[in-house]
Amino acid sequence: MTYEQRIALAKAWMKEEISPRFALPKGMNSTILIEDILEAVNSRLPNGLDPTAYRAALTRVRKVVVEKARGRTLPPVYDFANAAADAGRGARGGPAPSTAGPQETNEERNLRLVAQAIKERRPIGDTWLRHERRKELLDHTDVTEEDLAPYERKLVDDDPFFE
Repeated sequence: MTYEQRIALAKAWMKEEISPRFALPKGMNSTILIEDILEAVNSRLPNGLDPTAYRAALTRVRKVVVEKARGRTLPPVYDFANAAADAGRGARGGPAPSTAGPQETNEERNLRLVAQAIKERRPIGDTWLRHERRKELLDHTDVTEEDLAPYERKLVDDDPFFE
């Protein structure tokens, strides 16, 4: 397919599958925003796809973008570009992006990584030992009070107030 054919398919996809799902952000030039999204998506999908494969890749992009959207305002170009890169890998025969199950949030990831560090007795920030952050660790991970005890002793040993 030529560039013009790919962009024509992408425009139709945008009109039929994306525009009905999202409102345009206020204060943005909609023409420029849509052109940027189309260019980002097109540039990340592999060349040499036939129209059927290109449409299938666009459908995978839509699924990922819709799944990861945080609201009903059109997501940023970056989200479309990442989804297209993932869909492009799937179109080349690599692993397609998973749309099954919820994705891990940044907060869940932070909790998981800090819990892992605690289990491995690696250093962590002392904010994780206090108040709400401590409660989050205890409530949402497999960290126990016993796991935190060595960190408590270290915190007291390092604090000049306790000398």
